[in-house]
Amino acid sequence: MAKQYHFDSFVKSVHDILSISELRNVARESGFVQRLKKIMPEDFLSICAFLHEKVGTEGLGQLCASLSRESEISISKQALHQRLDEKGVAFLKQVFMRLAEKQQMLSLPSPSDYPFSRIRILDGTSFQVKKNTASYWDGVKIQLEYELYQGNFLHTLFYGPRDSDHDAAEELADTIG
Repeated sequence: MAKQYHFDSFVKSVHDILSISELRNVARESGFVQRLKKIMPEDFLSICAFLHEKVGTEGLGQLCASLSRESEISISKQALHQRLDEKGVAFLKQVFMRLAEKQQMLSLPSPSDYPFSRIRILDGTSFQVKKNTASYWDGVKIQLEYELYQGNFLHTLFYGPRDSDHDAAEELADTIG
């Protein structure tokens, strides 16, 4: 129960930062939607990020059932699969960038407060997926590097899910200067 409370609190805080109309504008700007259809941008965001605590572990059928239960939207597995394309990724990326930009405006320290001119943050997370064939990884590790003062993402790197974070740090060592 406590986990669900924290998860619901997180979803509420995201909605406090980005309104439904802002999400729909981001969806248009990214090319994810040209006109509002059966699945709304906020519903797509919910199934990709917020619908359950076990994001990324459910199949398309389970996601469609959850979407139907939570939002009373009936969508087929094929229709949902078609939304998981480059435009869907661009939409999610722009939502993430907007969230980062808005949160930065609220709490960014002034560079003059510190004796250094940059703060670079490198972190990663792994996603596990069911392994369909031997030719694919059973997941992926995504490493992001963010420069706090400028508010820019510097690098996005992809590795196997069990690769060390140290690999990304070594790969980026020559960019520090």
